[in-house]
Amino acid sequence: DCDGCLIDSEHIACALGARLLTEAGYAISTDSFIRRFCGQGKAHIFKSILDECGVDYLPIIEATNKKELQREAFRLHLKAIDHIHETLDQITLPMAIASGSEYDRLEYTLQLTDLYDRFKEKIFSSSLVEHGKPSPDIFLYVARQLNANHEKCLAIEDSLNGAKAAKAAGMTVFGFTGSSHILDKQKHREELLTLGVDIVLDDMRELPTLIKNS
Repeated sequence: DCDGCLIDSEHIACALGARLLTEAGYAISTDSFIRRFCGQGKAHIFKSILDECGVDYLPIIEATNKKELQREAFRLHLKAIDHIHETLDQITLPMAIASGSEYDRLEYTLQLTDLYDRFKEKIFSSSLVEHGKPSPDIFLYVARQLNANHEKCLAIEDSLNGAKAAKAAGMTVFGFTGSSHILDKQKHREELLTLGVDIVLDDMRELPTLIKNS
């Protein structure tokens, strides 16, 4: 995954999403937005809200300057996950990004954090598949692009919805709790393990050794 695993973007994006929804008439706090929607694609989020209250907020939000507001927030505040560059330098296996974010956001945020060139040509958005996370579509799609057996792939996920998607794809899944939007790391660790995640790590420096020992 990208957001919350490679870049520390989830709190920034969820705070803006909560603010815009509240301004549009659907009151929701940042913490509630994170708990309910973190790791989900845009279509899934707005369908969930539509099913709940009968209002389609997607056209309302898309009529705002959300993209510009989000880019400015990322430009000012976005950082790579701690130690991610040195961690990726130690991993020799083929890697790709399987994200619920749209490609233009991925390109922009990865460039801001000096990660774009490392993953160029291996960046995949769930806009490429019919169903976003928590459905497994994007993980299965990426495995096919890498000519890899999905059952022999390892997914790294911070969100519960992302972990559900990767488990549904039949992959080994490592959960990550080191992103700033995860305030109660012990509770999140327990929730990930309850979903069937194989291992949970708090620090990306653990990842190369965990991969070797898996």
